[in-house]
Amino acid sequence: MPKGQPKLPLKIGIYRDIRAAFPDMKARAIYSALWDYNRGPTYLRAMIAGAPRIDANGEPDGIVSEEHAKIAAEKLKSLPKRPPRGERVVAA
Repeated sequence: MPKGQPKLPLKIGIYRDIRAAFPDMKARAIYSALWDYNRGPTYLRAMIAGAPRIDANGEPDGIVSEEHAKIAAEKLKSLPKRPPRGERVVAA
């Protein structure tokens, strides 16, 4: 997915679905792709209570719970702050 594009919350258990659909794919490759998809601020901001989750085909499958939304909000707060676009950080 291109950087900065909207990301949708993934269904719980999507890893197992992908493993079943692609049994020859290395487990580590799937894990790494999912980790990359859901660790950044774009994904965490999409984790709003009641928001639809999607399955591997892009179809709705469940919703984001209050608990998962709260966890995502806490993770988002703990991410390092980046300078606004266009501002360079000059090393001293």
